[in-house]
Amino acid sequence: MAQTHKTEWTLEKKQEHYNTYINDKFDRKKYDNEVTQDLGISKTCTINNKLYGPRDSHNHIGYNQYFIIDNFLSNSWADKLLQWSIDAKENYVFKTQVNRCSSLLFLNKDTKPTFKYVGKQIHKKLQDVLENPPPGYVEMQLTRSGNGDFFGIHTDPGCAGGNDVFNRRVTFVYYLLKNNNFKDGDLVLHLEKDEKVYIPPIHNRLVIMYPFTLHEITQLSCGDEWSDGRFTFNGWFWDIKSKQNIDLYE
Repeated sequence: MAQTHKTEWTLEKKQEHYNTYINDKFDRKKYDNEVTQDLGISKTCTINNKLYGPRDSHNHIGYNQYFIIDNFLSNSWADKLLQWSIDAKENYVFKTQVNRCSSLLFLNKDTKPTFKYVGKQIHKKLQDVLENPPPGYVEMQLTRSGNGDFFGIHTDPGCAGGNDVFNRRVTFVYYLLKNNNFKDGDLVLHLEKDEKVYIPPIHNRLVIMYPFTLHEITQLSCGDEWSDGRFTFNGWFWDIKSKQNIDLYE
């Protein structure tokens, strides 16, 4: 179960949390069953390697398909968004789960204009890279991963709970970094036949991927200053309008 905290954990506490996670060896079959139960769906929809969603999830982006777009926005816009993300420090909450710790900034009346700007730019890019892009319904958050933070193996619908999250159709991660001198903190995609793709965090890099692909963020090592973190606008484009997303063009 996810928990939120007003203050970030110490590095020692993060490391203890991480050690507990890695010592509990990941079991794919057990994970599939637990996620199926959490989402309250029929066992006939058991999550598996080929298709996770209760209906065709390949209608926008193919299974295991991903795109990496470097220099996504102009340098000036990327730097402005990074500074905005750093300056909003007091509005983040520190979130932990059994397989995660990181700081999050959610949608509200103050963040909505910036979230919508970023969402529109990403949605425009989807028109270029996908034959059948999803509509402009986006769920988004700003994540700051600091020294010792990580996010273990998961799928995006699987880690959220609730049947409606199966309508998450395209995942995106947009990186904003003060510098690229990180140790780890990679996005790792777990594809078919045990293939792994390691995608390092690079400033102004956009990653677009299939939301039902197993993936993780390796434990990050960076400086202790708030601005040293790995900032990402990350989220999902949906098939339908929901209270969990916003219409970019409203």
